[in-house]
Amino acid sequence: MAHVDVATLARVLEQTSVDPRMERKRPTPAYGSRTGFVPTVEEDFGDGGAFPECHVAQFPRGMGRGSKDSTIAEACFRTGMSVEELMQQASAKMLHTKDKTPEYESFVSFMRRNQSDPVPGVPGIRTNNIRKVRNVDAHAVEKAFLEGTGQPTVIEDACRDWKAIGSWRFETLKQRFPATKVAANDRAPARHRDKTGVPPRPQRTAQVTLKAYMNYAMSRSGLDLETEAATYGVPFYLNGWKAFIDYPELLEECPYPYFSSQCDQTLDLMKELDRVLFGKVPQQAAKSAQWYANASLSMSKVFAGPRGTITRLHYDSGGAHGWLAQVHGKKLFVLYSPDDSKYLYEIPGEEETTQSFIDPLNPDYETYPLYRYAQPIAVVVEEGQAILIPKGWWHYAVSLEPSITVMRNFYNARTNTKGLVEFMLRSVFKDMPKGSNPLKMGEH
Repeated sequence: MAHVDVATLARVLEQTSVDPRMERKRPTPAYGSRTGFVPTVEEDFGDGGAFPECHVAQFPRGMGRGSKDSTIAEACFRTGMSVEELMQQASAKMLHTKDKTPEYESFVSFMRRNQSDPVPGVPGIRTNNIRKVRNVDAHAVEKAFLEGTGQPTVIEDACRDWKAIGSWRFETLKQRFPATKVAANDRAPARHRDKTGVPPRPQRTAQVTLKAYMNYAMSRSGLDLETEAATYGVPFYLNGWKAFIDYPELLEECPYPYFSSQCDQTLDLMKELDRVLFGKVPQQAAKSAQWYANASLSMSKVFAGPRGTITRLHYDSGGAHGWLAQVHGKKLFVLYSPDDSKYLYEIPGEEETTQSFIDPLNPDYETYPLYRYAQPIAVVVEEGQAILIPKGWWHYAVSLEPSITVMRNFYNARTNTKGLVEFMLRSVFKDMPKGSNPLKMGEH
């Protein structure tokens, strides 16, 4: 991922004018009276060096300026901002920096041809047999939709008891959580391969406040997609905000949907697996209750963005099932069965996720000839609806309107426990000394 780096900060510095207060002469406070004092001009230092009691960047007699590591300190020195404030300003500027990606350009071209009804225009669509249901029996979901290969399904009344429907908008979230720090990306999910492509085009990430991001999102209406793309380039996407970790009370506004009440056994499975796997490990047992509660919460996320924000073709890691509910706006989903994996050209070397080279809206049949045998299905998920995606199903999504989505990955005892066991073991081994085995600790 390309976060705000020294080069970006340097550009911010070049655009920063010197505050007049830095130019004027004023007496340097005496020793013991320098609390809050920021030395900014040569006269402040007199014939001495830096003031150790002043915890800010200092360049007495120009020493330290011009080195490759001085850009951030120089910027702080000239602007009077902290490093965090400076990086937020640089990120905010990045949001409005025009750039492009091939997947966004293909979306704009696709919508030019399929504005009124995008589903039939998806290349390779043969039949559109995705199920749409209402009033689902929660006890039947596991057998009907998750067993075996599974069957993606749209639950049209999924959000029937959600207070968030009609109240969550860019403006309202901005007002409620203005200072919350979030990350917005112009390519998602991130790919190592993007760094070595021809030409290389890694993901750009802007670390900003929710207020700054929502202001940006509201500035892109998407009404004239062609003009917006030509003027502003690819939009940044708030993909993966763990809002329910930050604000657990939000679950009261969008509780786990009714259809998942029996099949989502994630937290109970975590507790039981904790007892079975780590019951003999005192340190692990001591931290498990809160850790696993937070781990379960972290599987629920919020996605938000303007029209044209894209999730590239992938399937969810850890063998997880998932649902995605549209709180605001609508999205186009393109899905493929696990049986189609041999036609989808998995990208090697992507350890965090399993992703495909294929762009479903603009497939390159010459480079990827086997894709002709894949059988995509597509559907538009409307506000208040949710799509249930079983483990291993590949999916691509793009917002057709300014959009807010709540998603959750989950586990079920009979259909995907293996993935949860592997997730828990990885999380524990990661924090343990090299060579240790948590399953043997505590044995006598």
